[in-house]
Amino acid sequence: MLKNIVGMIMFIVGLILTIVFLVCDRNKWTILVWALVLLLLSAIRTVMDIRDKRSKKFCDAIRENDTDTVQKFLQKKTSLNHAATPNLISKAANGAWPLSPFQTACRYGRADIVKNMMPYKPPVDQAEPYFGFTPLGLAMLNFSERPADSAEVMTVLLNAGAATDDIDWSKFFPDLLRWKKQISPDEEKKFTDLLTALKERGIECPFV
Repeated sequence: MLKNIVGMIMFIVGLILTIVFLVCDRNKWTILVWALVLLLLSAIRTVMDIRDKRSKKFCDAIRENDTDTVQKFLQKKTSLNHAATPNLISKAANGAWPLSPFQTACRYGRADIVKNMMPYKPPVDQAEPYFGFTPLGLAMLNFSERPADSAEVMTVLLNAGAATDDIDWSKFFPDLLRWKKQISPDEEKKFTDLLTALKERGIECPFV
């Protein structure tokens, strides 16, 4: 809200200066330069706002698992790595932090959406700016709620070459096996595939 007001003020002031330039003979070119600068800044702010709103709607659709809307965003080639910047009020109220659409899909264990994003070459190692979690780390955060889906997302990321050096696997493996016991037999393959993907990257689970 605040940044929209600031953008509007810049536009109005720029417009006023332009009018003054047209009717005033003194310091005309200085006035014109300032008018153009403010109008340019206002235009940039507007473009950034549009991009932020598009990214937010994209992330909302991912969180809600609205695959039809997600597919429309993908077809429009909407950025997968742009994170909308929340204002301080919304961040404090919702406990949210800025995630890109691809990071959001990994964070919420949307395995099918992550797979559909892969042909668009998303940045598999792009860390979010607040806590430094990569998509792989974000997928691990969701294990307690959606273990099978998170395992599937992790497998996709590992097979895509996601970096593994910043992950403390010694802390993850005990939790992995504990969550493995909570899933149904028909989801067992997702954990087997994850262990296989880890092994292919040179990471062995000591409990298997």
